[in-house]
Amino acid sequence: LDHALQDVLAEWPTASASLELDRGSGSLFYQPSDSLVRLVPEAPMGAVLGFQYYDVDSTGDGSLRFFHIRGVGRDLLLHLHDALSASDGKAGPQVILTSSTSWAPGSWRYHLDTPPGAILLPSRAEERATVECFFSPILDPEINGKTLYVSGRHSTAERLRNLRAMTQHLTRPEGPYQSPFDEEFTRIKDEERKRILILVARYDEAEEVARVLAETLAEVRGTAVTDEVVALVPDRQGEGEWAWKTPRGQYLRSMLPRFSKYPAHFLVAPLQAIERGHNILVGQSQRAAFGSVYFFVRPVPHPGDLHTAVHRINRWSQKVVPTLEQGQIAQTGHALRQRASFEWDKLLRERETYREASDRKALLWTQLVLVWQCIGRLLRGGVHARVHFIDAKWAEATARLLNQAGDTEQTSMLLGFERILNEALADPDPAHRALAEALYGPFATALQEMKSVHRANA
Repeated sequence: LDHALQDVLAEWPTASASLELDRGSGSLFYQPSDSLVRLVPEAPMGAVLGFQYYDVDSTGDGSLRFFHIRGVGRDLLLHLHDALSASDGKAGPQVILTSSTSWAPGSWRYHLDTPPGAILLPSRAEERATVECFFSPILDPEINGKTLYVSGRHSTAERLRNLRAMTQHLTRPEGPYQSPFDEEFTRIKDEERKRILILVARYDEAEEVARVLAETLAEVRGTAVTDEVVALVPDRQGEGEWAWKTPRGQYLRSMLPRFSKYPAHFLVAPLQAIERGHNILVGQSQRAAFGSVYFFVRPVPHPGDLHTAVHRINRWSQKVVPTLEQGQIAQTGHALRQRASFEWDKLLRERETYREASDRKALLWTQLVLVWQCIGRLLRGGVHARVHFIDAKWAEATARLLNQAGDTEQTSMLLGFERILNEALADPDPAHRALAEALYGPFATALQEMKSVHRANA
């Protein structure tokens, strides 16, 4: 495979023009400059170049992925200012890190080990933002007594089937009553914010949910639904086609800041496409355009996910390297390489579920930031956000997936979020307590007040 890949790269320039091949944006063709590479520490287990066969449904029709791990990129955030001082005697630039979610103690993806020096507080109007959380599992229409969940199901067919069932339940009226979605719109009091954000895991899931939602709305109303429902699509959609136009029912990710100008009332999007970088606002006072958000999935890293493994090994290296004993540089480097290779292999083999997670606190902080950033899209302007957790896996005992009286943090990620936030808010260090309150206080309050999760021994 390695030789075949090298042949493809060597012949690409010759064939690309006549075959109109697109190089994309990957690292195969765009190599970082030598001056940048020398600033980045090598990966602790050494540079890794390899292939991964990814077949989530075990159908034999998977995809072959190429990956090249060069170094610990996050180190630049912490050492860009002094990376050249030892080798060249040169001072680097002044660096200001402003992402508030870089303080998430224990998270392998978000947390940076540098103490915050200041906090930029919101205006008083922004401080009035409030969150209301609901856990609302849905009964499976085909299996008596079972509730619907997507997380943990690896079969694409099963995931889409359950997403369709969730969508249809929320869209159809229940006897003489309004549909759950119609009722939700009545509970969003601000007329300019009567929009619902639906979050799934992948772009193909977003398209399927949007399609079913539009079809079910048309069936219920007896009239065609045009632009009321859209699925978010990546900006690469239509690349290389000069006459390509966004099809009806789709919305480009780069256009998100303008979404309030679009007539849609429903946006269906992958969690990680919406989590950061986009403020979707409405009105002269620049309030959040969405009044409610529905989490159709409970996000957990997929076993064997390379991105998660890279985040975790980089985080591991930043904790371990400062503890290494001083000695011969070759011996110390060899010892680090051996330990890191063992850790890397362990991470790739790991198949733990949320309930089995050996380092649940790190997992909880990582997933909490992802969820909280999505909820943050609904809080701009000091408004009220209504948050619905639909996937039964959010609280397995409450949803009757487990035969036990109530949930604990082992069976409910929502209770896990509540526990780590309570710990942060009770930290002995007053600075840490203040940070936790400023960054995550509204979410902690909403979780504490949520009545729809039955707590064990409550």
